Amino acid sequence: DAWTMKDNSTQIFQKYSSNKFTSPRPPRKGRRKRVDQKEGTVATTSLARVLNIDINDLRTAVSVGRSLLGLAEFSQHMLDKDIFTQELKDSSAVTARVHGLQSSCLKNAIEVLSCSATTLGYILSSSLDKLDEDDLDETVTTTFGPRLTKKTHSGKSGVAHRKKSLGPATLLQLFAMTRESSKPLLSVAGILSADAWFSFGKLVSKAYKSDANAHALFSYERALLILNSPKSVSLNKPALDLLCESLLSPLTQYKCFLQSNINHSIGVYSYEQGNFDKAADYLDKSSRFRRQMRDDLHDQDGENDDHSKGLSKLFSAVVGGIKSNCLVSPASMSEEVFTNVFKYSIGHGCIQLPRETFAVDELELSLSLTLEYSALTQHAGQKPHHALSFFQESLILRTMHVGKHSLDVASLHFNMGVVYDDLEQYDQAISRYHESLRIRLDQMNKATSPATISELEDSVLLTIKCMGHVYKLLNDMDNAICCNVKALEMVNKKLTTYREHADEWSKMGLRLGLSVPVPTIIFPEMKSSTDNASWKTNFQMMNKKELCHVFEPRLTKRRSRSTVSKLKRELAKIHSTVIDLVNERKKSAWDNESGSLRSKLPGSSSLLLASLSSTFKMGGDAFEAALMRSSFSLGRMRLEQMRYEEAADYLETALRSKWVLDPASSSDSDSDFSFKSLSSRKKQAKCMDEDDPEEGQIYYSLGICNAAMDDHERAVRCFLTAMRYLRRSLRRVDSLEVARVLFDCGTSHYYLCNFEQSVSLYEECLRILSSLTPSHEEKEEKAPSPTDVSKSNSFRRGIVLYCLVMAKAAIDFDAEASNLLNEAQMLLSSSNDQIVLAYMEFLTGLFLHHAASQVPIRLRSITRISSTGLSLDDGLSWKEMCQSALTLLEQVKNECWFDPLEGVEDSDEVCGFLDF
Repeated sequence: DAWTMKDNSTQIFQKYSSNKFTSPRPPRKGRRKRVDQKEGTVATTSLARVLNIDINDLRTAVSVGRSLLGLAEFSQHMLDKDIFTQELKDSSAVTARVHGLQSSCLKNAIEVLSCSATTLGYILSSSLDKLDEDDLDETVTTTFGPRLTKKTHSGKSGVAHRKKSLGPATLLQLFAMTRESSKPLLSVAGILSADAWFSFGKLVSKAYKSDANAHALFSYERALLILNSPKSVSLNKPALDLLCESLLSPLTQYKCFLQSNINHSIGVYSYEQGNFDKAADYLDKSSRFRRQMRDDLHDQDGENDDHSKGLSKLFSAVVGGIKSNCLVSPASMSEEVFTNVFKYSIGHGCIQLPRETFAVDELELSLSLTLEYSALTQHAGQKPHHALSFFQESLILRTMHVGKHSLDVASLHFNMGVVYDDLEQYDQAISRYHESLRIRLDQMNKATSPATISELEDSVLLTIKCMGHVYKLLNDMDNAICCNVKALEMVNKKLTTYREHADEWSKMGLRLGLSVPVPTIIFPEMKSSTDNASWKTNFQMMNKKELCHVFEPRLTKRRSRSTVSKLKRELAKIHSTVIDLVNERKKSAWDNESGSLRSKLPGSSSLLLASLSSTFKMGGDAFEAALMRSSFSLGRMRLEQMRYEEAADYLETALRSKWVLDPASSSDSDSDFSFKSLSSRKKQAKCMDEDDPEEGQIYYSLGICNAAMDDHERAVRCFLTAMRYLRRSLRRVDSLEVARVLFDCGTSHYYLCNFEQSVSLYEECLRILSSLTPSHEEKEEKAPSPTDVSKSNSFRRGIVLYCLVMAKAAIDFDAEASNLLNEAQMLLSSSNDQIVLAYMEFLTGLFLHHAASQVPIRLRSITRISSTGLSLDDGLSWKEMCQSALTLLEQVKNECWFDPLEGVEDSDEVCGFLDF
């Protein structure tokens, strides 16, 4: 290994001492050589091969490694600027290929630089420190010598050796100069190799985020190992002491810069992995390196770059000299030649560095970032006071260079507020939160990019929630409620972007599907039974609400379902907080006898929050209104989760708050005062507000909850109250909202075996739906796709007709019910729902069975039945009719529409029907 020093130079020489060197050139005639048994094989030693290494070849190899590293950096720059992918829809394939190119470049750069470092290690081996003339034998002096290029007779270039061999003294002087030239080159190779490993780690962590953390950390640690290796610090002490602040300044600065970045990356990785002690250690090292670079730059501002004195002193410490392409006399080289050669070696090495100059502003911004992560690490390690000191220093540096209105400064203010919150210094926490919120709101008002606005909204939301928490701890309930109300508004706005378009039918129905009862047959024996309670009980057991099929499924895309679920969970949490805060405020006011609870949002200490646009109405008691909205919203969520008892409790709380806001608004009151109060105060809204409900919406929601708990008598009362409120107060007579309430109310009557009332309500609902033309109902969906057919008016009318047919069949199988069934089949023919098609097949089979049973036995052989009635010519024969009924029932006989654990299988009615 070129860097870990697992093998020293002595071991390397021993390993290669028995190898033979094969000359690429044919032997010249007349030249005396020591030959082996094979022709053309020259016996040589490891020392001869080391002395024959050309330093210019190694410089070329290091330049190749630097070029590969530059190609990888440029490719990353092109990706960051979207130059490869800005005109492509799917850029993943191109990005993957560019990442593969970067990986290949970095891998080859590491290999080239490592091989170069290994070769330079031979030259700088400690075994050669005391090399003298006695160590040089004939093979060394014969093999080593300057090669000259000459023209052959054919005009091509040829290579020839001087006949005269170099003397031992000259060889030693040349090799001493080569060693001095190799030292800066080895340092540059080490820095470039570490840079390549560091770039490879960043590439791995960016391109393969899922399973690349361990590989990225290995690359970072490998880069640090190279920088700390003795081989990468190959310059001798006199050179470092005399030239570090002048000629070697670019080399030392870039090495320090690279060390600071690598330590910072390892510290950030350790922080993200929860290893806070290790993170603190690496981040502290990174900050020390960056402070050192900043101080060095400040010290260099007034200094002169004259390094001639340092080179003069260095010349006296280093023996050697060189003259290119000529024999060298044993005499020592002049100081001028030594100075020029050493300058060239250092200059060539510094040119290979990715950058040579650094700015103080850039270094201080990097130091600010490292200090910020150090503060986060200290805070995670339960050291809040240390965290505050780091945050404060980072804030000063960040404010100096990016301004006090930048988002980075806002982030630091927010983090300091969190630390003050943990220290229970709530006034300072509120001050920091307010400053962070002010900056983020200003930036959000200036932003134009949707992605930037969304990101800023997330940060503003988090800040408001933290402020609400601190206000609660300060017992400032007014501002705590205000913060949570603003947070609710922002989360609701986000959730709205994921909601699909819905009309008043769906909004009134809480965006829930149509819960439709299963088809059921009622035998004449059941109706004529003297014990009506018995068969009605069994009928209701077979028609449990939870056994019903739900149509109109939500069409939310799979990708957005997780986001919607996350937003709903967050909404539920904030709504619960608002309810608790308002109740706590009421209790505190009653205990302190502070008088009226009526107040307006926002409070005086939250004027900044007032700058946020609000869609909530501020009239009346704003806190009671917040309680009403949160209770209603939380009740809807619990209803979707099928936690019906909790939903009913929240909805009843919302209804009581609605009465507190307007005592004269009770829909149970039919007095002239109540009607005038509502009609004078309310105007018919253009569309229903799902987040700020009217009283009719609350009553309807309570009806749904009671129906879900099979308390249909109470559900009917709630539905009728909601319908009366819609028609009398909001002037919505023939609207989709009223039609939805009529449908659910008719369904509850059906469960109560009040079939006549159910038929009446279904017919009224069907009349309203039929009065709405497709152009009005489907103006935004002229040609609905099969997946959206459940939203169309025709599908809704088909479902209502299906329920109407069931209710009529429960009374009597007449011709009108048969015609309605045919119409329902046509309207539902485009549905993809297999269950609704099975329901229609079942009802069709029941009607065919009833029609066949009405034909007298003596006429069954000659009677045919058609859509117009009995006939002797056209239609199905009696046997064909029975066979069709049996076929239809056979198709759906495996459908289980009741829970066998409820004991329904023992009822005579069900057993008799299945026997048929």
